[in-house]
Amino acid sequence: MDQNTTLMLYKSLALPYFDYGNIVYSVTSKANQSRLQRVQNSACKAILQVNREFHNHDAHVQLDLLPLHYCAELFLLTECHKSMYVTDTYCLEEFFVPILPVTGCRTRFAVNHNVKDPHKRTKVGKNAFCYRGPHSWNRLDTWAKSIEDFNEFKRVILAEMSNRFRTCNNVFTT
Repeated sequence: MDQNTTLMLYKSLALPYFDYGNIVYSVTSKANQSRLQRVQNSACKAILQVNREFHNHDAHVQLDLLPLHYCAELFLLTECHKSMYVTDTYCLEEFFVPILPVTGCRTRFAVNHNVKDPHKRTKVGKNAFCYRGPHSWNRLDTWAKSIEDFNEFKRVILAEMSNRFRTCNNVFTT
């Protein structure tokens, strides 16, 4: 089989399992996340028909695929965007409470479209969706948070994440 056919099979048969399961595996241990990433890395190398010494980053760039933690981050940001801008949404809008300015006061949070960071009670809680979603949203640049159209937001964030992965630059503010 040629590379394009193998890549199409991977994207249609294997990648959906990674995408649909990212809310589950994003809260699992780093060891389990690493195992899943190794499966994706092996698949990328099999598609390219290269040996084990071929660098994982280069394989992902050549196939235009993001690593699993980028896909999980994209999912978190899109769910945050839905709960911020879509009124009839199913998502976890109770977790994403916008920080509003006090009457007569101007705060940077209202200008930057930030949301309240929920308090995590345990060390494990920092991996929970309800904590990581707002945390990821608040780290996003203000210009990206101000995009109201969902499809445009997703396109811009996906392009920025791809660029960040390729160049190792950070789309998030520190």
